[in-house]
Amino acid sequence: MLVETVSPTTQKPLAFDMRHEWEKTERYGEPYRESFLDNAHYYGLETFARKPIVEYYHEIENDGSLHFSEGGMRVSAADRILLPYFNRSMPDWYRQRARTEYGAIRSLENKIRTALPGDRFVEFSPAPFDVPASELAGTAFGTHSFARTYEVVKDEATGRRRLLGKAHLNYLTQEAQAQLFTELTGQNIDLNNLLGAIGKLDSTMDITTIERIIETIPEAHKVPVPENSPEAKRRKDIEAYMYRLDPWLESTFLLMLDGAPARDIVNRFQDWEKALQAYVKDGTDYSQIFSGHDVARMLDDDVYMTAQMRALRAREYKAWENCCGGGSGFSGSHEELLRAIVGYVKPEHNWEWTIGDCIVKDKEGTVIGGCGAKNVDVGPVSLCRACTAEDDARQAAESALPEPFKLKTLEVDDFFANQLAA
Repeated sequence: MLVETVSPTTQKPLAFDMRHEWEKTERYGEPYRESFLDNAHYYGLETFARKPIVEYYHEIENDGSLHFSEGGMRVSAADRILLPYFNRSMPDWYRQRARTEYGAIRSLENKIRTALPGDRFVEFSPAPFDVPASELAGTAFGTHSFARTYEVVKDEATGRRRLLGKAHLNYLTQEAQAQLFTELTGQNIDLNNLLGAIGKLDSTMDITTIERIIETIPEAHKVPVPENSPEAKRRKDIEAYMYRLDPWLESTFLLMLDGAPARDIVNRFQDWEKALQAYVKDGTDYSQIFSGHDVARMLDDDVYMTAQMRALRAREYKAWENCCGGGSGFSGSHEELLRAIVGYVKPEHNWEWTIGDCIVKDKEGTVIGGCGAKNVDVGPVSLCRACTAEDDARQAAESALPEPFKLKTLEVDDFFANQLAA
């Protein structure tokens, strides 16, 4: 068991954490622009457009492990999903959920290790039905659940396998989801074990078929849909409107890139959210305010704060109630997170930073570390400030873990093989 080192919960899991986006922008620089836009669009599609099916890809390594690209760098899907578990400032239910979802990713990786193109798998991610609604307010969670399918596909350009994921948002009860999982896979599943279970699908079964099945399930086996969920006929319209608001997102990225204060970054991003909320609620269109503008000019408050924008800014920001993506904000600092994870205080390094490239090579000249950032502050082992902070965090976290945890990049397969019995 990990040793508790902090006071009771002080944070809620934000649906869109601008602190994380800012840190990634600081680390990757301009190459992270596309990833930031993709993340914001994904958040907007689920939260405001309520797009029923969202697609995404993961790269499959030869050993079956899954990675995705972030700012041009490879990131382990399993490691990323496990991170909230180590943050003890978060609610216990959220940390345990991350632990269970980590186990699901590892189970999926084991199954796809020898899978062939065309092989399909399914999992259900039920809403945290046992958590009070008051505790979910303003978080990434609500009464919605997800059915996710995964298909191994072949990248014709490279010949490598990739994993195509498709997530369908639904409002089935937990009992209905468990029953549907059994019917789809032939596996009987206990309600308490539904989250994290991975089943094999017949090759003829896909997410659209599952969507049609869900539509036929009686309303008695569904939970109420939130009032602010748009009608199906408006979803494509809202999605198109969202993309017309990209100047807001582009200027938000430039603020992060320029090192603007957290307040300015959050205000700009929440202006984008308010513009989406207004359109969903009553059709108010803010997309023409900056039509044809050079995005860089939007950083000038004299240009940005038009009369319409002042009216929008004056509107109270309220997290989208009971929806996927409860709200945005700027979580605690990196050092605060380290303290929350392991009671760790970042050491003062006894060296001077120099300008160089964040690339670590072995004696043979093979690149073995670093993010590849050019002309940035680097330490004696050629790691930039962000990579050094990440390395500090990893070492601190590993030092606080029992032996089964002390594996490369916090992989804890042996521990999870025993279902993390504590």
